[in-house]
Amino acid sequence: MDVILPNLPPITKGWCIAILSTATLISANRLKLVNLLFFPDKALTTEPWRLLTSFCTFRPLSIELFLEVFYAASSCGQLESRFTTELSLFPTRIIDQFNQNHRNARDQGQGQISQLELLRSFIDRNKSIDFLYYVGQICLSIIVVACLIHYRLQFTILNLGQILSHLLIYVDSQKTPNEQINVVGLFSIKKSYYPWLVAIVTIILNTSGGLLDINNIFNSPLVWTYIVATGLGHFWWMLRDVFVSSIHYDSNDRRRLLKQKLLSRHGIMKFDIIREGLIWLLLPPWYWVILTKIKQRRA
Repeated sequence: MDVILPNLPPITKGWCIAILSTATLISANRLKLVNLLFFPDKALTTEPWRLLTSFCTFRPLSIELFLEVFYAASSCGQLESRFTTELSLFPTRIIDQFNQNHRNARDQGQGQISQLELLRSFIDRNKSIDFLYYVGQICLSIIVVACLIHYRLQFTILNLGQILSHLLIYVDSQKTPNEQINVVGLFSIKKSYYPWLVAIVTIILNTSGGLLDINNIFNSPLVWTYIVATGLGHFWWMLRDVFVSSIHYDSNDRRRLLKQKLLSRHGIMKFDIIREGLIWLLLPPWYWVILTKIKQRRA
């Protein structure tokens, strides 16, 4: 761990340190495991700290814990290091306006930094806090689904951190499915298969007395962990990387501007209500203030 932790990006490092610190305090009998896990009836009423501690509480110090920290560090760390708030998450009309101003300034040979370059500098500067906002949204969705399962199906998922870890593994595998990943220095596989390998290894390590009982498969917390993690992971990947960045967005700036001019010439106003709703959901709120200040800078 001394080799892994210093090389992690800040949000991932903080999460791994919180997991290890909590496990150490539990092993030293300074904290009780039962007081940190997610019980909706308590977390939503008299013990709200469980909403946070349930993401940092896995188990006491053990081989299984260090394996979980390794999974969290590898998946979350790679996701955070590559994370950026894409221009596709911003309102198209504003990005098109910034693009046009950028072209005009370049054609006129102006040396002043353009609005588009200024926005990109803010995005690069805010990478860590943007990623924290993204993970925060994912955590909120995990809490909502865990509560629905508890109250509708009368089944309690105690460890939300394990769901978050495997969810991030799934999202990372979907972003770069063909990338080769080295597994403990033994062999390499495509990243698209990695979540299923992790699931198999975790089930083997956590199943005592043989294979998982097929008759009671949906009574297993481990099974529900993977169902929720995979379902929500696919939801967030589709929402951010497919719907907003692909289906409801044209990444070709020139083609997008030509379409806009053609529509304006014929008096047609296009409004993509799905895209606008997703932008309000996914774009970190501080960017609305930043966009206003950037526009005022050239006003």
